Amino acid sequence: AVPTFKDELPIKPAAFGSCGWVMASMQPSQDDRYWDAFQGSWYRLADNRCVGEISGNSMIWHVQWNMPEAVSPLEHLNDDVVMNEVDGNILTGRVRREGQVTILWSDGDVWLLK
Repeated sequence: AVPTFKDELPIKPAAFGSCGWVMASMQPSQDDRYWDAFQGSWYRLADNRCVGEISGNSMIWHVQWNMPEAVSPLEHLNDDVVMNEVDGNILTGRVRREGQVTILWSDGDVWLLK
């Protein structure tokens, strides 16, 4: 499924989310129920730093990362693999749903849903 932003709220330069300041605020997409299990704040396993929030099918980056785009669309390639493009780089992530939902990214990063 190709990500869409039709349910997007107006983008704010910064908003306070459950893991602190994130770059923007969006509404979950009602069209793609796949992303229901991913909604919320994500943290890096390595240092427990907040990555940002997944809302709908988008990653809303925490301001600490100073990302070139405040919001990155996510795509699911199948039930266990997601894709994220950041600044022209495509990363794939293997999803684990046992216990805490986890994404193991192709660059070695591991995110945990909290």
